[in-house]
Amino acid sequence: DGALSVKVKRLISLGIALRAGCTNCILAQTMRALEAGATKDEILETTSVEVAMSGTTGVAESLRVIKLLDELGKL
Repeated sequence: DGALSVKVKRLISLGIALRAGCTNCILAQTMRALEAGATKDEILETTSVEVAMSGTTGVAESLRVIKLLDELGKL
């Protein structure tokens, strides 16, 4: 793992994917974060940080995460 746990690395990767606007990356990193033990609240907080950093452009990408969590029954 190193200094950061796999879960933290996946949450960071999700934030980067959100900022990049890569839909496939966003969905994959959301799934990987869940597999690494991330909670719904941790994932949503990650999206909140990204929106705070990128403004309204981040909102549309964050909605992809929310939709996926809803489809998985995690909301």
